[in-house]
Amino acid sequence: MPYLPVTPTFPWLGPLGLVPLPSQWLMAFGTPIRFEGYGPAAADDPVLVNRLNDEVRGCIQTMLEDLLASRTGAA
Repeated sequence: MPYLPVTPTFPWLGPLGLVPLPSQWLMAFGTPIRFEGYGPAAADDPVLVNRLNDEVRGCIQTMLEDLLASRTGAA
């Protein structure tokens, strides 16, 4: 076994404690971010790449904050 799952019940329940507890997942897909206006040479422009990187990270961060705000239950 290349890794050992960490669960809160592992040492006390023996091998049964290796079974992870159920968890709820939510998958969200944002609107597509278009990059068609840039040619292949744009990948060599570090300023443009950093600006686009910041834009993508900002979109993801906004989505995560919205999902976190809409969460119910324990935070």
